[in-house]
Amino acid sequence: MKGAATFRAPCLWQQLLILAVACLVTRLPQLSSADLLLDGDEAVLGLMAKHLAAGQSFPIFFYGQTYGFALLEAAAGAAMFALCGPQAWALKFAMLILWSTGIACYFLALRELAPHSRWWPFAVALLLAASPAWAVWSTKARGGYLTAFLLSSLIAWLMLHRDWHRRGRVQLLAGFLTVMVAEAQILWLPGLIPLVAYAWYRAGRRALVIAYAVGGLCACGLFSALRAYTTFDFWPHPRLQWQTHFGEALLATPLRIYQHFGGAYYLHHVLEAPLAARMFAAGATLVVLLSMVYWGCVVRVREGRALMLALGVALLTAIAPTLMLNHYAPRYLLPLSGACLMLLCMFCAKVRNPHGPALGVIAFVLIGAVSQVQFRHFQFQPGGEPAIRALIDRLERAQISAVFSHDPLLQWQVMFYSNERIAARFLFRDDRYAPYVRRVNRTLSDGGRVAEIAPLSMFADDDLAADRVWAIAGDYGIFPNTTRARLERLGFQF
Repeated sequence: MKGAATFRAPCLWQQLLILAVACLVTRLPQLSSADLLLDGDEAVLGLMAKHLAAGQSFPIFFYGQTYGFALLEAAAGAAMFALCGPQAWALKFAMLILWSTGIACYFLALRELAPHSRWWPFAVALLLAASPAWAVWSTKARGGYLTAFLLSSLIAWLMLHRDWHRRGRVQLLAGFLTVMVAEAQILWLPGLIPLVAYAWYRAGRRALVIAYAVGGLCACGLFSALRAYTTFDFWPHPRLQWQTHFGEALLATPLRIYQHFGGAYYLHHVLEAPLAARMFAAGATLVVLLSMVYWGCVVRVREGRALMLALGVALLTAIAPTLMLNHYAPRYLLPLSGACLMLLCMFCAKVRNPHGPALGVIAFVLIGAVSQVQFRHFQFQPGGEPAIRALIDRLERAQISAVFSHDPLLQWQVMFYSNERIAARFLFRDDRYAPYVRRVNRTLSDGGRVAEIAPLSMFADDDLAADRVWAIAGDYGIFPNTTRARLERLGFQF
């Protein structure tokens, strides 16, 4: 770091290699943990990858949707499945490769932000890799999130590059990729637009704007055609619900940022984060708030004003979901780390005495690395994979190959972990992947043995008291030999 040490900085390829190793080593505790478990949505993407590897289907979007571009993640999973078989760790490792590639692109973008510093871009990229905000999400096959992170990091690198942003074909590619980001996960789009606008301002050529627009229009046309190919639209695009209690949301913003950086949450439920993650989250929340103050002070300085304005707007738009959306979840702040650390890199590269910031970054990296190890015990579902395996084993010993699930996510876990030997369906007449529904219904109509499955808490007290439910590992239950009349009474549609 400039003036901070006399050590010779590694060359570019050495830094990229160190980052790749750091991404892998810090996630190994999770990948090798006995608590590793795919959630229901990840199981859907795992089935998509399995079908793609077998040539059974070619999924463009997340199953059952005409949004949520997930082909990149499904293809990565399919490649790993072809090598290692349909295993949960293989799917997670494929996602880690995508995320690590995004970290590399982000590092290259930081090098363009601080071209005279060989240490700070590397240190800040390492800090992002160690952040507990990405502890779980760096390997989560959620459908679109890792695609958006990777492509937005790539676009940022292209737009900040000292030469490439002036080339029409680069702008054409950036426009195309921007639409892909929006199709994958639109949360990253608002933070990208200021960087693209800054590239146009710096180049000073209107033709580049046209090239970018042409690339975007080509991508829009392609995705419109792909939607026509994806004829089954079970899960409609969610409608935005704007915040109606802005004051309360504003007061809750620091806490929400803290919970996000802690990384311990599942869907809308915030869980207990490891100690190191809580320490990191407290410091990171303070850094975000100070970054906004720093931006407000330096944006008035003429030197680099346009770039600081773009980075500041990117930071504010990353925080916007917690203020603007009534339906909030901690994952909506995933773009925040990247936007904030770009400002941090700019600040550290310009500071006259870098010793203090250097020690702070080193401390954060070490705390973050410790948190990655502590996340090996992260659990979001009682019983974990052993309970799912026990449920599948009991069904197979009873020769039950088709089940009706009272839990909309459990059905996908059962199908993935049973390697589709057991088909499952939920209440609705249709679902994300219609062949499963038809297979379960056909088994019932042909007189085959079917059952209901659910967490034990979802079964009626009368069924539990009469021992009509097989309890599995204290977490799940099986109601064997169910009938259509009972299923219709419970709300299953045919």
